[in-house]
Amino acid sequence: MKLGISSYSLVKYLRSGQMSLTEIIDWAAAEGHAQIEFAPIGYTFTDAPDFVAATARRVRDAGLEVSCYSIGADFMADDQAERDAEVRRMMGEIDIAAALGSRYLRHDIVSWSADPEQTSAANFDRLLPRLAESCRRTARYAAERGVGILVENHGQIMNGWERLVRLAQLVDDENFGLLTDMGNLWCVDDDPLVGVRRMLPWTKHLHCKDFYRRPIAPEPPAPSGWFTSRGGYWLRGSVFGSGDLDVATILRQVRAAGYDGYCSLEFEGMEEPEIAVRDSIASIAGHWEAAVG
Repeated sequence: MKLGISSYSLVKYLRSGQMSLTEIIDWAAAEGHAQIEFAPIGYTFTDAPDFVAATARRVRDAGLEVSCYSIGADFMADDQAERDAEVRRMMGEIDIAAALGSRYLRHDIVSWSADPEQTSAANFDRLLPRLAESCRRTARYAAERGVGILVENHGQIMNGWERLVRLAQLVDDENFGLLTDMGNLWCVDDDPLVGVRRMLPWTKHLHCKDFYRRPIAPEPPAPSGWFTSRGGYWLRGSVFGSGDLDVATILRQVRAAGYDGYCSLEFEGMEEPEIAVRDSIASIAGHWEAAVG
């Protein structure tokens, strides 16, 4: 398994100016990570070719791989011309991924929306053909540039193992796969033990994320930092292995299935990021080694 971090894990430092992206790359290399995933919050590669080239050089010099470049997108529009424009925009982002030397581009395909009508099964069924068609187009373009396309179980509409599997089956393209986030399944009240296993046949990149999970209640637990799942459970990011996901069993299932690809920590807890990331990476590595046999 190629273990590393998403830059999102250190977004607190990026936003505050405490660390630049270059410093995060150097830090990840010094920590012994194999790869880094770019989630451009606190920086942007769009319309910044010099920054893209400089970043690619820095990654190579540090001895890292770029596993994934993650970007937002939305193919929900009823108007075909709007969807075509969004596909063309993603083609530009695919070119950036190729220039970065990234193995994958992960793009969203819907908004994050928590609106009950938008997130309903009926609306997903309505949207699915156009979503799959757009993904097929980006996957074909990306294949010509040596970049794979991934969709993550992320947000509220495009989440839950069944929806992701239906999408992957309908796209049916060898250059298309899933970025499986074990923690995000709880955002729609899916069982991560079931969801990760069901998504594994299409999984080409794994996000290790852990959450604290508390029962449905009118008010959040103290302190701050909590948000609700689709069904009303309270969730808050944690150091990996310190939360309530059964991460040991999940990673044992992943290893038993023969997965040996990219794995990125995506930490979004309230702890100090540098310490939390170091502890989380150690926890992932420890659980992975313990999963042998």
